[in-house]
Amino acid sequence: MDRIQASASLDTTTASGLQNKVFIDTMVYFANRGMENLRVMKPEDFLLQTEAESGREFYSLKDFGTKNHAMDDTASQGGRMYEIQGNPRGPVATLKKYLDKLNPQCQWMWQRPKKMVTEDVSVWYDNSPLGRDTLQNMMKKISMAAGCTKVYTNHCLRATTVTLLDHAGCVNRDIMTVSGHRSETSIKHYVSTSEGKKEQMSDIISATLNHPGPSGSTLNMPRPSAIFRHFDAHE
Repeated sequence: MDRIQASASLDTTTASGLQNKVFIDTMVYFANRGMENLRVMKPEDFLLQTEAESGREFYSLKDFGTKNHAMDDTASQGGRMYEIQGNPRGPVATLKKYLDKLNPQCQWMWQRPKKMVTEDVSVWYDNSPLGRDTLQNMMKKISMAAGCTKVYTNHCLRATTVTLLDHAGCVNRDIMTVSGHRSETSIKHYVSTSEGKKEQMSDIISATLNHPGPSGSTLNMPRPSAIFRHFDAHE
């Protein structure tokens, strides 16, 4: 993903690059499934609000009543996309720019980008929506243009969301409010144990067995004799 973020494929001074950036942000922040709703998305589906306590702006996305979200025209998907203040490439700043550059004669969110645009041009997109096949292959096109060794799919972005939040220590019930999954079992196949977590678990076992860890100290864990007595009591 670092290669993609640094590539010309996400150059927000071009119509296609700006669209690619907003597409990835939408798929990741709202954990949108690979193809659900993309063709029928409209600009008004993105709701700009301000957090009362912090004063930060954020976008929420209308709930489309997908497989993982119940139908409610007034509700939004659980994920929120907050501004990164002072960063013109932040997700809120680029979405604002994208919405401002859309063709007002076209009702759809994903419109065909014009090839040559400048900042002073008000409309960067044609009065024509992207087709279903084009939307389905957006991440494939972006990753290939960025020279990635792996070709990504739209669905990879949803998996990225779940994995990032899991590795950051977010509990499954909170991840589910973003991804829309209704059970923890549903998200288990997205989650893998990181190398750092495996190292940490090894140190926990070592400390429990009273072997010094990397710092020369042991964790405050029960001694092996206490653990073995616990198992003996349940034999």
